Amino acid sequence: MKAILTILFCGCIYITKSQTITIDNTGGTSGLIGLGNNLYHASESLYTSDEIGAGNFTSVATAIEKIAFKAVAVGATTTFNNVNIYMKNVPSATTTLTTGTYTTAGYTLVFSGSVSITATGFTDITLSTAFVRNNGDNLQVLVERTDNTSHTGFTYQTSNGNSVNLTLTTTRRYNGTAALSGSTVLAQSAFRPALRLKHEFVTDIAVQEVYTLGRLPIPNGTPHTVTALIKNFGTTTANNLNVTLNITGANTFTDVQTITTLTPDASQLVTFTSFSPAVLGNNNIAVSIPADDFTANDSKSSTQIVNENTWAYADGSAPFGSTGSTSSTVDFAAKYNTNINTSIIQMRLHFSNTPGRSYKIAFWDATGPGGSPGNLIWESPVNLTTNLGYNNIVLPAPVAINAGDFYAGVRQVVSASSIFLSYQKESPIRQGAFYYYNVPTSTWIDMNAVTTTPYRLMIEPKHLLAINAAAISISSQSAANCTKNINVTISNAGTNPIAPGTAAVTLNVGGANTYNATLNNTTSINAGGNEVIAFNGINTPNSGTNYDTAFVTLSGDDDQLNDTIASTFISGPAATLSGASSNGVALVKNCEDAGWTYYSDPADLNSYLLSINWDPGNSGANALPKANAIPRVQLDAGFFSATDIPTKKATYTLQRYWNVDLMGNTLTAPVNLRFFYNPADKVLVDNAASNFATANIGTLEPSQWFQLTAPSFVGDAAHVIPDFVLNSYPIYNSNTLNNTINGVLYAQFDGLADITGGTYATGVGPSTPLPLLLTNFEARQNGRKNLLTWRTANEINVQKFEIERSSNGINFSSIGEVAANGTMHYQFVDNAPLKGTNYYRLKIIDLNGSYRKSETKLVSFNASGIILYPNPVTTAAMLEIDAANAGTFEISISDVAGTIIQLNTTYTIIQPGINRIPVNVARLAPGTYFINVKSDGLKQSIKFVKQ
Repeated sequence: MKAILTILFCGCIYITKSQTITIDNTGGTSGLIGLGNNLYHASESLYTSDEIGAGNFTSVATAIEKIAFKAVAVGATTTFNNVNIYMKNVPSATTTLTTGTYTTAGYTLVFSGSVSITATGFTDITLSTAFVRNNGDNLQVLVERTDNTSHTGFTYQTSNGNSVNLTLTTTRRYNGTAALSGSTVLAQSAFRPALRLKHEFVTDIAVQEVYTLGRLPIPNGTPHTVTALIKNFGTTTANNLNVTLNITGANTFTDVQTITTLTPDASQLVTFTSFSPAVLGNNNIAVSIPADDFTANDSKSSTQIVNENTWAYADGSAPFGSTGSTSSTVDFAAKYNTNINTSIIQMRLHFSNTPGRSYKIAFWDATGPGGSPGNLIWESPVNLTTNLGYNNIVLPAPVAINAGDFYAGVRQVVSASSIFLSYQKESPIRQGAFYYYNVPTSTWIDMNAVTTTPYRLMIEPKHLLAINAAAISISSQSAANCTKNINVTISNAGTNPIAPGTAAVTLNVGGANTYNATLNNTTSINAGGNEVIAFNGINTPNSGTNYDTAFVTLSGDDDQLNDTIASTFISGPAATLSGASSNGVALVKNCEDAGWTYYSDPADLNSYLLSINWDPGNSGANALPKANAIPRVQLDAGFFSATDIPTKKATYTLQRYWNVDLMGNTLTAPVNLRFFYNPADKVLVDNAASNFATANIGTLEPSQWFQLTAPSFVGDAAHVIPDFVLNSYPIYNSNTLNNTINGVLYAQFDGLADITGGTYATGVGPSTPLPLLLTNFEARQNGRKNLLTWRTANEINVQKFEIERSSNGINFSSIGEVAANGTMHYQFVDNAPLKGTNYYRLKIIDLNGSYRKSETKLVSFNASGIILYPNPVTTAAMLEIDAANAGTFEISISDVAGTIIQLNTTYTIIQPGINRIPVNVARLAPGTYFINVKSDGLKQSIKFVKQ
């Protein structure tokens, strides 16, 4: 059993509710503890008040009378001479021991003499002086052996750490050939010896364990038999002992069985008459014996949930630990019984400690020796992956199980990677219920036969129901620069399809951040099918641990056990704006969020730098640029300034700027860009320009974000002169509300036909920080033409405006030009627009031949047959119909609800070609309407606004 790795992971403890206390948290084995196995031995160990029971052994009448260590292997020399055992109370805050010399000062000598250990298990050592504990204090035990005798072959069970933390150094020991002395050093360790403490009464019968199911399905799991282990801890024989089973709650049942004789230290398993609960709900199952000298252990109870489809040994308490193998593959199996042929569709498993381990689900019949696992019925076709906590696994198809005993289990498929299957402690563990497969011997081992494995495995099979929705997984991405996207996968574990919109999934996030929302399934989920419910855009600005809980609600679903799933994630540290350490670094993709790709320094993924929406239209555009682009961000020591005092000119650029290298690729559609910056840096630039204007009696000009026509920007004299930023054109920040992401401000630039380098600039005139400032640029449809208008400010040295058009926002061609005349107000008419979307931009050409380009505007030109203009309209509009053939058209106006408004409704004879029909809308109330044109060959509507 050395291949089995046991992990204690929670704050749970196991205390027999009696004056016999066993502390054996299933650690491992060692020959260096207990009484040791070398010539000399000394050890000190700590046991907590919680492990012992705060009120146990706290009076003379209940003092500790016996102590025992648990031998796992017995050596040749079974008598240990010159043994001294000491005890003392220590404060509850004392939970660890460190390497160093020891002293008997403060201890009480409770035993001095010889000890004989001839068998494995606990061997009682009767104390010469009973020891009284202080209520709430921890107990420290010192063992000395000075017989100068080797006890090779002895090993003892450990109880690692304590019940809260198995890694604590709760013991220190010496096991060597040198005699003990005042300088003997004890070495600290977490391998504390397992321990049993006793106070014996004349009559002390204990209900040690009640064996039942934590979840019992009806009718499949009936009739059900409860058993109980009864032990005599007293010093006299009990005769004709009545043992009573009393079931209350949703179902009621009572039975009494009699033990004829029970001698001291003997145990007997009592089997009660089977019962068949018929009502769904919670049962309380209590087993009791008549009162004796110590009544605290005269009864024991457990809870049971009677349900429709789940078998489980586990009750509602938390796992005690977890198990798996670190040296080989291993199978774990739990036995259940069905009284009718059934089909298993789900497994509910609990895993602890470390997620991401590979396993398979499996089922066996009970044809092995002694009813152990026999033939493999089914196993998962692919490896599954463990998640912390409960895992709800819906099988790809129902697994047929014949009436009778069967085994449900898990298979660890990687030899050196423990799956950490959770268990609850059951001591003594019931016989013939829990098995593991020993690979070296190719045999199934009953865990009841191995003293170090009291594992009540948390394996829960579920049979098929008609209506059953299950939450089977919850996952999230965790990059700091993105809002959180949490996906909850639900599965149809029933036979009836789950109709769209009928399964409601609620997600609650607590801890460092809070969130709550409910979404419904959008598709029909057939039996065995899944749907991922995506909760997107969850803000998690606070750093720390977050707790996700998701549950699904479906009318008629009687299996609520699989409706809830939980997980945790760590948010933060809170994202911040990058520093100069990221200068020139080739940024990497950090995460994707709502179409945006966030780029960060690979050495500092929590810092904001840049994000790009490569495909705002969701058309699959820009795949190559996105895959290959290398963005960089530079933060200079201060802003850059180019000044000329005699001409009263100056240009200032922000100390933070971006450059994007597309690596030879070309954009196939416009992109959007977000640039994160510090608003205080922008204030410094503005203040510098203002101070220069004041000091030199200059004219402060409007500021502007810009991008270069050249590949990259640097804040230096080669790129910035007092007149303006060379080879630049304006881009416009659409984040006019100064929105932030996790508190970091950004500027957003939409519809960029290219990405180069840029930042923010301001200046002192007569020129602007850019060669020309467009204060307004608009494009709109006007009848069967498109009208472009623009206005300029500080128009100096401009030769002309060249109008460029594109059908895709990338490939532009010139369609005309307008000479600069200083009026600062221009327009251009595109008399033959392209069908569909027209992209327009201005190429502004200076007298010296240099140029820069404006932002891009688009017009969706309606060339499919009808046009209404102007739009918006005040009193009258013109409806233009381009008809291929003569015919009769029905023309009507409707509101947004589709109601026809009988205004200017007529049947009109249309001739081939362009037909213009006046439409009077003077009586319409202001609002949004549709004009509808219908004929045999044409059916179309146009939305318009009445002002």
